[in-house]
Amino acid sequence: MPVLAILPLELKHRPAIYRIFDEARRGMRYLPPLQPKESYPWVRDVLLKSAQLLVAEEKGIALGFLALDGEELTYLCVASDHRGRGIGGELLKTAQERSGGRLHLDVFDANRRAISFYERNGFRTIAHTEAGGNEEGLSSRRMEWRGAPASA
Repeated sequence: MPVLAILPLELKHRPAIYRIFDEARRGMRYLPPLQPKESYPWVRDVLLKSAQLLVAEEKGIALGFLALDGEELTYLCVASDHRGRGIGGELLKTAQERSGGRLHLDVFDANRRAISFYERNGFRTIAHTEAGGNEEGLSSRRMEWRGAPASA
């Protein structure tokens, strides 16, 4: 069985990050469609510059990524043909191990699969935002994980 490696973002991963993000975004049918000409500049100019990215790689191929901005988990995406293999869980576990014992995230209420995933991994809802309370105009929840701080 191939070994999954969790690595910091490298230049070679960027094309896969664009593809995985675009694929994940298109799968969020509750959001307005986003064209590659819109998503690629956003990934390049915002996501890659504002967060630390960890990449799940197997045999040199990026299969998923997680974006962290301090204690804020801003994105966790896994390529659709590799979901259900524990890749998201490994990315999240790595972020938890590297954290100061706390992580936060926002997730749309319509994203039931993500909510269940985060709850299974120790997150709990700490606040709700009603529809219209965010840029997308959708209801969402703020979730938090508290665990043991990483060893120094």
